[in-house]
Amino acid sequence: MQLLQYAVVVAGLLTNTAVKAMPTAGLEISELVYLLKGFKGEQLTNCDISKAIMPKSSGPNYLAPPDKGLVLSRVVLGRGTQNYTCVDATDASVPVAQGAVANLYDVSCLAAKRPELLHLLPDVIVNIEKSTIEAAASIVSSMTRDKLLIGHHYFAPNNTIPVFDFRMGKSPSLIFRGKKDQGVPATTVASKGIPTEQNGAVDWLRIVAIQSMSVGLKLVYRVQTAGGKGPSTCKGMPKSFEIQYATEYCECSYDTISISPVKANPF
Repeated sequence: MQLLQYAVVVAGLLTNTAVKAMPTAGLEISELVYLLKGFKGEQLTNCDISKAIMPKSSGPNYLAPPDKGLVLSRVVLGRGTQNYTCVDATDASVPVAQGAVANLYDVSCLAAKRPELLHLLPDVIVNIEKSTIEAAASIVSSMTRDKLLIGHHYFAPNNTIPVFDFRMGKSPSLIFRGKKDQGVPATTVASKGIPTEQNGAVDWLRIVAIQSMSVGLKLVYRVQTAGGKGPSTCKGMPKSFEIQYATEYCECSYDTISISPVKANPF
């Protein structure tokens, strides 16, 4: 019941529905409530992002800009887990990355109109249960024409290739499979993760498309990361485990792409 109450609070802030904030809401929900107050009633998804600007890391190294001819075509908020395995539970072993799984939410309107708000969200939502965010997105979508959940991020096959799957609509049927091109450390002020996983924020990435395996999208940036980094050793860790993370993904193509989500397709 508490999950549903929190979800309704968040949904109410994004619509014109009057909803009272629950007095038992945790700090992370209260922060989200505060951040979203100014966006109530506005268009939430499928905004023109032709003038949106991607954020820069703290430096001194930066991710290379998009290749000539590529334009920013969508911005999504990812919320999920970075996954790891350990061969044993000793400090002689280090965790091995095994990909990630995340839901992808359309935040194009925030990118276009309120980028300063968008850049704060990963640090906040990494501390909110994924199921609460899913429920809030579902409620908003049922109350408005705004479809927030528009894709899924995962690795396949066998956790080897990062996939951004937007085949939730008949047109376009977008899918991106890529490979890491460049990485730089997260910003110095990024959230290190949830209270029990203070390992740090995963790197910002530039991921280029595997052309023969992608449709539409050519380039993906992972920016404004929060959490996701594994512990320095495997001491006390199980053979496989998940670390909570949130991030912005900025995606580029040779033209802008409209969004029309309806039903997910398999890999």
